Amino acid sequence: MRTSSVFVGACLLGAHIAASQDYGEPYRPQFHFTTPKNWINDPNGLLLHNGQYHLFNQYNPNGSEAGDTSWSHAISTDLTHWDDQPLAIPYDADASGALAAMYYTGSAVSDDANTSGFGMNGTTPLVAVFTIAYTQNVSASGGREVLAGTQAQGIAYSIDNGTTWTKYADNPVIALPPSQYQNQSQNFRDPYVSWYPPSPDGKTGGDGGHWAMVVSLSSLQKLLIYTSSDLKNWTQTSEFGPYNTQGGAWECPNLFPLTYANGSAGMKWVIHAGASPGPANGTGTQFFVGDFNGTTFTPDPSTIIDISQASPPDGEVFADFEQTTFTAAGWNATGDFVGFGPVTGAIGSQQNVSGFKGLRLVDTYFNEDLSKGTLTSQPFNITKPYIAFLIGGGYNPYNPDTYGTSADNSTALLLWVDGTVVASATGRNDEYLQWDSFHVANWTGQTAYLEIVDMGNVSWGHINVDQITFASGPVMTSPANWVDWGPDFYAAATYNGIGDYRRLGMAWMTNGEYAGDIPTSPFRGSMTIPRTYALATVGGRDVIVQTPDMGLFSLEASRPFAASYDSLSANTMLNITWQAMDLNLTFSSANLTALAIDSRFGISLRGTPDGSVETVVGYDFGEKQMYVDRTHYGGTFVADVFPDTFYAPLEPSADGMVTLRILLDWSGVEVFGGKGESVITAQIFPDANALTTKLFVDGDQVSDVKVSAREVSSAWST
Repeated sequence: MRTSSVFVGACLLGAHIAASQDYGEPYRPQFHFTTPKNWINDPNGLLLHNGQYHLFNQYNPNGSEAGDTSWSHAISTDLTHWDDQPLAIPYDADASGALAAMYYTGSAVSDDANTSGFGMNGTTPLVAVFTIAYTQNVSASGGREVLAGTQAQGIAYSIDNGTTWTKYADNPVIALPPSQYQNQSQNFRDPYVSWYPPSPDGKTGGDGGHWAMVVSLSSLQKLLIYTSSDLKNWTQTSEFGPYNTQGGAWECPNLFPLTYANGSAGMKWVIHAGASPGPANGTGTQFFVGDFNGTTFTPDPSTIIDISQASPPDGEVFADFEQTTFTAAGWNATGDFVGFGPVTGAIGSQQNVSGFKGLRLVDTYFNEDLSKGTLTSQPFNITKPYIAFLIGGGYNPYNPDTYGTSADNSTALLLWVDGTVVASATGRNDEYLQWDSFHVANWTGQTAYLEIVDMGNVSWGHINVDQITFASGPVMTSPANWVDWGPDFYAAATYNGIGDYRRLGMAWMTNGEYAGDIPTSPFRGSMTIPRTYALATVGGRDVIVQTPDMGLFSLEASRPFAASYDSLSANTMLNITWQAMDLNLTFSSANLTALAIDSRFGISLRGTPDGSVETVVGYDFGEKQMYVDRTHYGGTFVADVFPDTFYAPLEPSADGMVTLRILLDWSGVEVFGGKGESVITAQIFPDANALTTKLFVDGDQVSDVKVSAREVSSAWST
């Protein structure tokens, strides 16, 4: 095994080199955390101790791709300006230099009562708890044999306020999951530890308390809860899940208390965990609100969603695909779909297909993911405000720039009106069909047709569709309570050690679908802005509301841009060309006409004057949704799944006002809707010359518009 001292020296050299950087490389975020170089992913070990915020990350000390996973380390006094520290917990190598173990996601605590016994001469030990991912068979303490591929839980400690770390000699402290789950030893990871009961001052220890851990059995979508008196010996007490989104892995769980934003009495407990597929496919972070008694988490009934019970309002079924051929179903087939028809379930080696109605559905997995073709419906008149449908299969969204070309990899359902695609939907890399819908009131009375497109020749290059219905209202489409509705918020973690039951969180600002391909160098990976969490009751349910940490204000210009308009009915250019800014946009929905109720309004960022390049942040009055559209972001990043539009529910306030706070950095945007009850985070990689900003109106006029913005300077130069 390599020793910690070797890695400390190497990292100090790296830190010296980094000090000479100007942090001005293309797409380098200016107020979001990045390391000087190399790959980072999940935030780990978030801890406030002695006035310093500690941030650790999954880190590759040897390159800009995932691998050799270790824990990097940075500290801050304001969550805005960060100082790089020596590598905290390096990967293990054997005597020949071959990789033996990596150190995956975990948490850190201040052991104020020295329950672990690691403290000496009155010092308070900091203890990190993490997953050890063994890549070789290892002989652990006590004669235990740990097999390659095992994910086990271990600890390390520091007695110098986090500067240096020592791995516990008797690791792993939890070698295997409980006996009934020992076949899951390769998917047992990401422990989050805190003290129960929590104290108002954030301190740990005390009579009658204990340490509580939540850790995931990722492939079972299940969380295990353990307790300990000393951080070394753990007893499993309960389990939680699976609930809500269940198509893929659960990982990176957190368990913490949370108070209400309005100052009302009471406190609840929250679990949030990484999940796939996320709200925009790939990865996301879901949450549950409930109670925790120190051993068992009990979710509130309102936080559990049964997506299988969703169905559209009464309407007319346009296509149920119960016929044996596409011709008999009234659909015109092209390409590899000619001569085929609806199927009764999975085809060949395909995973189990479920969620469809009746006996048959459209499933284009005829030649596995190599089949290509289209299915086109007969024309119809739009008579209802919604078209609802069941959809599954691959996440390969429609891209207007590649549709119909050799570069087209879409697997999508398209709605055509007057020769234009006006709405589209795709799957979630899941064979379970879920309800979705198009809002089509704007085209009432017009002739339209639907097209099912499968041009994908990649993994998940197929689509499943069923039960297309002309409906009077929308359907429930979200299988989870999402912390963030965008594509680029994953592995979220929260800070231990903050008093007053406050919670600060941050996440890895990317998506597992393309994290390894983002066009940055010499660094790859960034964190979201730190956010303060609180609870609020929205629509009869308790939800997490988020506000950006106030440390950002220290970087903002003293003189803002400001503009207001009694009403707007046309696009309006703004005299803003900043690449990094904090912008507030408010407008009214109270006096909309019948036409305007189906309008959209918002702001175009990082655009060109002709509008061919832009990132759009907007609001759909009819759907009551905010959205981020990066379809035409204009950069060089060409991942097929990257261009898309992302939506989040957002009701206007009681007085009819809509509020959007937008944080724009060199390669990303975070949008906080209302009081923070809905958030969308999305990376963008725009052209350097795309600097125009404008308000847009799509529909009738919008009233009481106010814009204020401040340029944000670099955290690296101040």
